[in-house]
Amino acid sequence: MPDEPFAVRRKIGFERGYDRREYAADALTHGSSLVEHLESSIQYRESSIRHRQKNAADGSNVFVAVNARGYRIASVVARDCVPSYTVPMRRRKRTPLRLSEPKLHHNVYVVLLSKAALKDFSIMRRNPARDPVKPAVYVGMTGLPVDHRFENHKNGYKSARLVRKYGVRLLPELYEHLNPMPYEYAVQMEKDLADDLRAQGYAVCGGT
Repeated sequence: MPDEPFAVRRKIGFERGYDRREYAADALTHGSSLVEHLESSIQYRESSIRHRQKNAADGSNVFVAVNARGYRIASVVARDCVPSYTVPMRRRKRTPLRLSEPKLHHNVYVVLLSKAALKDFSIMRRNPARDPVKPAVYVGMTGLPVDHRFENHKNGYKSARLVRKYGVRLLPELYEHLNPMPYEYAVQMEKDLADDLRAQGYAVCGGT
């Protein structure tokens, strides 16, 4: 584990539980606010019942029923209108509280650049300690399938200049083991992957 690149270690940590404490805290907060709402609603209805009982005439009765959700319902009716039977209420199906989960829609990717890219001043300036044996690569992040994003680069649609001009092909062996992931995680993973490849001697552009 300590010998793995930083991007791989971050991916392993994500698989073991990404933002688990954050989602648990959200669930507890949501549950406590729901209980407080129910308690205040019941107190309000009980005060309304006492008010109706106090103002009811001697010839009337106040009937209190409890529905499926536990709320008390009060109504004032004449003594002669008291029903001799009760109508069963249909219970509503309760849906369990679901914890929100991160959507794994984003990917990082690496594009191999041609040898002509090594003569580009912007690439050389960012990689002064590169290994001459290793090629230049572009690191990016997308919410689309990676192959579709590479096609957009080459077709000039929301493309990076270096990929449109020097892009050769994708290098899935450098990024497939990291995908997919949530957006916030992919933003950080793009930077980590670029740093890891630069440390291995690649001439890296992108990754910002």
